[in-house]
Amino acid sequence: HEILIKASAQIAESEVESIRQKYCRVTTAATGIDFLKVIKVGFIALLLFTTVITIILVRLRSLKKALEKAYNQLQNYSDTLEQKVTFRTKELNEKNHALEMTLEQLKQTQSQLIIAEKMGALGHLIAGIAHEINSPLGAINSAREVLHNDMHRIIQNNRQLAQWLIEPDGMLLEEMLNDAIQNRSQMPLSTREKREVRNCTIARLSKEGIADAETIGRMITDINLHDKIDKYMIILNSPKGIEKIQAITNISDVFLLCETIEMAVDKASRIIFALKNYIRGNNEPESAKTIVDMRKSIDTVVTLYYNSIKNRAQLNIEYQDDLPPVIGNPDEINQIWSNIIQNAVQAIKGNDGLINISVSRLGDGVVVAVNDNGSGMDQETQKRIFEPMFTTKPVGEGTGLGMTIVKKIVSENHQGKIDVRSKENEGTTIFVWLPSTITAVAPEDIKATN
Repeated sequence: HEILIKASAQIAESEVESIRQKYCRVTTAATGIDFLKVIKVGFIALLLFTTVITIILVRLRSLKKALEKAYNQLQNYSDTLEQKVTFRTKELNEKNHALEMTLEQLKQTQSQLIIAEKMGALGHLIAGIAHEINSPLGAINSAREVLHNDMHRIIQNNRQLAQWLIEPDGMLLEEMLNDAIQNRSQMPLSTREKREVRNCTIARLSKEGIADAETIGRMITDINLHDKIDKYMIILNSPKGIEKIQAITNISDVFLLCETIEMAVDKASRIIFALKNYIRGNNEPESAKTIVDMRKSIDTVVTLYYNSIKNRAQLNIEYQDDLPPVIGNPDEINQIWSNIIQNAVQAIKGNDGLINISVSRLGDGVVVAVNDNGSGMDQETQKRIFEPMFTTKPVGEGTGLGMTIVKKIVSENHQGKIDVRSKENEGTTIFVWLPSTITAVAPEDIKATN
């Protein structure tokens, strides 16, 4: 920079001196102006101008070099960044794939846990279901034995009864047979009531002078005709009154046994039907949703749990009229009631408990309230009731997943709502609201109607 300035100054000075020598005398004589001073000023201005231009050029060259260097650095950074982005993108894709695989595994594990919880609950029911089915089978077998052992005597009584029906009092005897068949299917008397009625009947027949009043009194009481003594006094006082009443008793026994068999078959059928409905959803996809009848759903679970319930508590169920159907997965909805009712039964200590189930319409859906008078929960337990693996039951009795699964089924799978109200040593009420339409919105407070 200094060499350039000195060279420019020397050149400028030489040129200026030459011009000054050539024209100085002429211009001085002609004008009287001191051109020497003008030339010096011009030289200084030119020198300054040249210096400024030179500095600007030098600065521009420096800036150019700096820009080129910066550009090269940016290019390097760009190439490096592109490589890093490519690497990070690949790394993130690999991690996302791993997370997707993990999520899929978690979903499968969750499905397996739900099935395991359901099968575990079903396992608790097996003994009770076996007992419930064994009872009607036992009744059917007893009725079969009676019919088998007494068939010859029943046929003989039918022959005798056919002859008696054509006698003058045959129509009255036929009415007595029909009344015995009808009355025996009514609610039976308790042992104490039956004893009191039998004693009164025997006393009445003795007062009327009926022969063998005690035997006839017992027979009349057994076929529930003790309140129609006056109507059938002619038959009771006839020579073969005992034989006629015995024939009527035997024939009415057949009808009574048939009703017993019918009731037993109906009970066993309901248990099997409920069990089939309970496990039906295992072969259906989780997302399969259809119209669910809440009465049928709750009755199915209650039928399966009836043996456990009846040994601990009295059960009351109240359904509101004209309940709307619920849109959901029948199998999952059954599992909701299974877990809640099982918890209610296990919360009751002793055998004098009470479980109330009320089902009513609320907004665009149905709210089910399951109340028990069991041990209840404190505030801390209520806060953790839906936490996975949290349980207040002894080791081996609870997995800690029941209410977690219920919460998932209600809230996530059915866009419903679940709430709990409980007081320690007083009992617990679980409220579950399920929508009746796909677009239904859960109300703010599902406990307001209970």
